[in-house]
Amino acid sequence: MLAVALLRSPEYWFHAKVNFQTARTRAQASQVFEQVSITEHSK
Repeated sequence: MLAVALLRSPEYWFHAKVNFQTARTRAQASQVFEQVSITEHSK
C-alpha cells in the first residue's frame, strides 16, 4: 500500500528505504508507519 502511494506521488520523495513488517490490522500498520516516519524525519 505504501509503495503504491509513493509511486503515485514521485515528486514528494527522493529516496526510499525498504523494510518488511507484518501488521494484523490497518490501524497497526498505520501506527508502525507513523513511528518509522518520525524516526526517519528526525535523522
